[in-house]
Amino acid sequence: MINNKKGSVLDVLLIVIFLFGFGVSFLMIHHAINITADQMLNNTQINDSTDFVRVMNETKDRTDRLDYIVFAVFMAFIIALIVASFLVPAQPIFMFIFLIVDMIIVAMSAVLSYVWNDISTRSTFISSITSFPITDHLLSNLPIYITIAALLSLAITYAKPYLFEGSQ
Repeated sequence: MINNKKGSVLDVLLIVIFLFGFGVSFLMIHHAINITADQMLNNTQINDSTDFVRVMNETKDRTDRLDYIVFAVFMAFIIALIVASFLVPAQPIFMFIFLIVDMIIVAMSAVLSYVWNDISTRSTFISSITSFPITDHLLSNLPIYITIAALLSLAITYAKPYLFEGSQ
């Protein structure tokens, strides 16, 4: 039924990369937009009509919601990981390789978590990090969440009954 499909171990790597990328990108976008909007609102030479002030304030409010997008992306990836783990047939002999690759991915997520903590605790981003409590929690504890996701993927991939032809 499903031919030439990789196991879900690469999906765990994609979760790590995309979650870190979205988190850092959205933090920097939030910071840049808020700094720019504050400078534009405080500048009297730029149009200070009520419409302009309203648009700038709404833009700042919209960027505060980027935190929820990171959480939605994380949950979507976890759901996709569960579905892919169930649908991709795997030979039990590859479970050892799966574990080794997962350990490497968890170690890489620990490095990315450290990088996130280094970025988010800089004085430049202190004002922006308060708008990202979910992202800060996810990325600060990234190795824990990736370990849970990897073990869940491992359990679903290798503990399911033989549903596909040729997977025995």
